[in-house]
Amino acid sequence: SHRLALPSSKPASPAKPKAADLSAWREPAPELAARNLGLALFQTGSTSKNANDVYRSYQILSQLPQRDPAVLATLGSILLQQNHPDVAVKLYKQATSAEPRNARFAYILGVALNANGDPHAAIAELRHSIELDPSVPDAYRKLADIYGQMRLYPLSKQVLADYRSEERRVGKECRSRWSPY
Repeated sequence: SHRLALPSSKPASPAKPKAADLSAWREPAPELAARNLGLALFQTGSTSKNANDVYRSYQILSQLPQRDPAVLATLGSILLQQNHPDVAVKLYKQATSAEPRNARFAYILGVALNANGDPHAAIAELRHSIELDPSVPDAYRKLADIYGQMRLYPLSKQVLADYRSEERRVGKECRSRWSPY
C-alpha cells in the first residue's frame, strides 16, 4: 500500500496581486468595436429573425474596410438573404481567397453560386468544402439537392451515402476516443 506524503507545513498562499499589476478591461479599438457589434447584430438578428438587427448589422459592416473575411462573409450572407446572389458571390470569393482552408466559406460560396444560377461552379465549391471538412452535413445536403435539381439522382444518392459513411466513421472515431472500454 502506497501512501501520499503530505507536506509538513501549510503551503504559502499565492501573493496578492498589486493594484499596478491588474489591468482593467478596455474597450476594443474603434474598428474592432464596430466590426464585433456588426457581427453580433447579424448573429442575433439571424437567429431571432429580427430584420432590424440584420439591417443595422449591414449598415455597420458595410462602412468598414472590406478586408476581414468574417465581415465579407457576413455581408455576403445578408445580400444572399436579400436576393442579391451576384454581389454575395463576389464577397464570398474575397472571403475564400483570404481564407482558402475555411470549409464554411467554401460552403456558403457554393450556396451563393447555385443561387446565382451556376450549379456547376456550386458543385465544385461544395465538393471543395467537403474536402476541407468532411464532417459537416450542410455541404453534403446542398450538393445532393443540386444534383437532384439537375435530375442526377444517382449522384445525389451517392453524396448522401458518402455523408452517412463519414458520419459512421466519425461516430466510431468519437466512440473509440471517448469510450472507457
